[in-house]
Amino acid sequence: MVTATTRALKPTRSRVLTAVVILAILFGCYGLLTAQQARSTTTLTKKVLAVVDGTSGALIRGSHALSSSKDGTGD
Repeated sequence: MVTATTRALKPTRSRVLTAVVILAILFGCYGLLTAQQARSTTTLTKKVLAVVDGTSGALIRGSHALSSSKDGTGD
């Protein structure tokens, strides 16, 4: 004797294809979100380079370095 719930949960071709399409869409959206997060973290980082005078602590030249100063001896 087959019950109504057993017949309703029977995997037909259309149900399997629908489940596959839904899973593909979900994994695709997840992949797009993680790719966007990875891209945003790599583009925001900047390499800082500075050439600083050893005696006065003044910034001689630099890339993305705004200023420098000498706090005290050995600092």
